[in-house]
Amino acid sequence: MKKYLLYIASLMLVFTSCSKDILPENEESGFAKEANSILNIHTRTGTDANGDAIISYPVNVYVFDENDKCVEYLTLATSEDVLSLNLIEGTYTIYSIAGTSSDSYTLPSKEGATATSVIQLASGKNHSDVMTAKNVVTLVDGEENNLTLAFERKVMQLQEIKIENVPSATTAVSVDIAPLYKDICINGDYSGDNGAQSITLTKEDATKTWSNTENIYLLPASGNATISVKMTNAEGTKSYSYTCADEFIANYKIKIQGKYTAKVGVTLTGTITGATWAGEKTITFEFDENSSSGSTVTDPNEGTEGDDETTGDDETTGGETTNSDIPAVGTFYKDCYVLKHDVNEIDNTTIVTLLSTTLLNVTYSDTDQATVKQAIDNVLLTYKVNEIGNWRLINAEELEYIKNNISDINNDYLDSGKQIAFIISAGTYTCYSYQQDENTISSFAFAADLTTQSFGPSKSDNLRPITTITFPNK
Repeated sequence: MKKYLLYIASLMLVFTSCSKDILPENEESGFAKEANSILNIHTRTGTDANGDAIISYPVNVYVFDENDKCVEYLTLATSEDVLSLNLIEGTYTIYSIAGTSSDSYTLPSKEGATATSVIQLASGKNHSDVMTAKNVVTLVDGEENNLTLAFERKVMQLQEIKIENVPSATTAVSVDIAPLYKDICINGDYSGDNGAQSITLTKEDATKTWSNTENIYLLPASGNATISVKMTNAEGTKSYSYTCADEFIANYKIKIQGKYTAKVGVTLTGTITGATWAGEKTITFEFDENSSSGSTVTDPNEGTEGDDETTGDDETTGGETTNSDIPAVGTFYKDCYVLKHDVNEIDNTTIVTLLSTTLLNVTYSDTDQATVKQAIDNVLLTYKVNEIGNWRLINAEELEYIKNNISDINNDYLDSGKQIAFIISAGTYTCYSYQQDENTISSFAFAADLTTQSFGPSKSDNLRPITTITFPNK
């Protein structure tokens, strides 16, 4: 009997050993790893000095794993809420979209969500104060990580439209703005470039003034924004239109004031100001019965962009320009950061290097150079910022320049109300792709002591693209 029990015990030991060998190989079984890591997600609260909300609520949070699969979709309803997630160790990308309630937006489900899924505005609804944030977090087994979200505003605010001295026979006044982006994606990118907004003005009692002061949020212009003032009377509708030069961008407040005169038509003065958001701008323009003309755009944070003429942009996309007003290093030109200048004495021009203020993300099915290059090309091929294109990776020389000026660059981004350009990491690195040499794409990160760490491409990298524009010297 004793021998029989020993025989049974030995068989159990054999089967137990076999089980231990098989289970770790089946990663998808759910038994190989346990969700021992905790991620706590918080938001900041309150308002700034001018009463503007720091964060809009609700905040919809999408968590993607290293395979770009959405593993969690949760909502923070108020600033007091904290999301606490139990996750398996690994690297996660967290996309957060603030100000998008299910009453006004169609939100992607967890099962169908991708980074480029569109958060669509419902029919008959207006945009709210939409903000987005992206964070990449690496969790270690058994670790608890507290993440506080920092948001970037993705809308502009139309504070006021006012037209004075409107003829008494006028029965309706409206203002149209187009083209605008239509929707926003989970990753903060815009979708659809043929949107438009029509704003109805109301006559103020016992006056000839028509106005709208509803504080309307709009996604930014997808190209040169055209403003059309429409005035209707018994004889029909007459429009006065003007095309601006790429001034309608996110994180700015806009005021448009106009005055009708019988001989000229409508004269408009538009103010774009973001003193509590992202700098301050002023733009003036006029409408008359036959055509429209513009005047100088002034911007204390971005330098002078030249006369705002109706003939179109002075710049060409990533190429030569006839605009002689060169933006200063450390400022923002058409919502792009002016990284540095290089003077070409042969043709008497200045090459201005621009750094994107939008952080892009790219994922690779494999990390061989051909796959990595193709994935990056796919992301950058159609990428434009206010019609500026030809974006590419940071090269080794530019990386050295960035490393030597990283503190100033990050401070310039923060001073303008944007997220820092490059995260400085202690322990867990945030990686950015760069062109190490002609044939090699690698990743880099900034350590806590501001040195650069180089890596091979990972399955998911951040892109902070570069482009150049050439200005003739005066």
